[in-house]
Formats: sequence, structure tokens, C-alpha cells
Amino acid sequence: NFRKMVRDVAASDGKQVEVLIDGIDCEADRLVLQRIKDPVMHMLRNAVSHGIERPAERRAAGKPPEGRVFLKVSTERDRLLIVVEDDGHGLDFARIADKAVGLGLMSRADADAASDEVLSQLLFEPGFSTADTVTTISGRGVGLSVARDAVTGLQGNLAVQARPGQGMRIEMSLPVSVLSRRLLLVSFRNQTYALPADAVVKVLRVKVAGVVTVEGRPAIDR
Repeated sequence: NFRKMVRDVAASDGKQVEVLIDGIDCEADRLVLQRIKDPVMHMLRNAVSHGIERPAERRAAGKPPEGRVFLKVSTERDRLLIVVEDDGHGLDFARIADKAVGLGLMSRADADAASDEVLSQLLFEPGFSTADTVTTISGRGVGLSVARDAVTGLQGNLAVQARPGQGMRIEMSLPVSVLSRRLLLVSFRNQTYALPADAVVKVLRVKVAGVVTVEGRPAIDR
């Protein structure tokens, strides 16, 4: 369905797009695949609607008139890796910063000082969109926030890479199966807690005296 969907979105926007798909035969838990299908479709739609330029714009930028959207699926040990990438105009970080200020998400000073990584994550906030108009497929600021919720709900993570004028790349890492996972067991006061091992960056042994309070919450100085 992905190729046809992308072509239909491109046609409605007056754009020319080639869809390249690799690794679609990778195997994973059916539940994971079912729950990640719609998020991937949202990201592909956004790649066409927000990323790929119209033929005249691409020619003016020295690009071929036909844009490219890539979908790559692979597995690495017990992780399912999904990449959605396009060769469009990338992200307009100044526009994102202005929109964040307008929505009250950041102060002007914080927006001006924010890194590209911080600004790109705003795209996944509910209701956040840089589109000037609302269409049947974009502009509501819903698709990417739903996609992020689905990924995190599967104990996955999501990363964004973008270069102005060069395109955008979204990488998702998910467990191949939600039925079998590695866990870190932690016991505290006769209770045992199970933490997803892929969510643990480091394990430290800290003395009680090393725990301080910052803004009313316990913290340690690493």
C-alpha cells in the first residue's frame, strides 16, 4: 500500500515522487507491525507533503524534478529498525522556532538559543504544524505526535536528522517482539521492578549521601 499511497499524495500536491522500499520482507511480531503501520504511513505522507518540493522548485534548487522518498526496514539482534527519508528541502528551523514562540511552547530567547535537535523534536508535539493551510492530509499537527506515541508505546525510540535543503531522515528503533523482552530487575524494600533493558543507559552504585534534591526531586551528580 505504501507506494500507491505516496504516489496519490504526490499527485494531489502536484509533485513527482519516486518511492524506494528496502527490507520490507523483514520478520517481526505481527502486533508490532500492525501498530507501526499507521505511524510509518503518517511519516511517508509528511515526507511528501512537507518535504518534497514541486518540480519547478526542485529545478531552481539544482535538483531533479522528481523527488525521492525512502523506506528502509531492517533488524539488528532483537530490534526492528525503520528509516523514512526524503531528499526534499529539509527543516526550516527558523520557522519552527517562530511557531514554537507563537504557540507559547518556548520563549523567544529559548527558541533562538535552541539546538536543531531540540527544535526538530517540536514537530512531534500535539497540534504543532508549520503548514500555512490545513488540507485533508496535513496541517493539523496530529500525524507525527500520534506516530511518536505509537513508537514510545511499543518501548521504541525515534530520532530525527535534517539538513536545510538536503532532506529529512526519521529513524525508529523498536523491539522485534513485545512478547519477549530483556528486562533489568531492581529490588527495593521487598518489591521488585522490571525495567526495559533497552531503556537503561547506565547502572551506577550510588551512596545515599550522594543523592541530592534538585527542584524537589532526587538527583545525583554523575
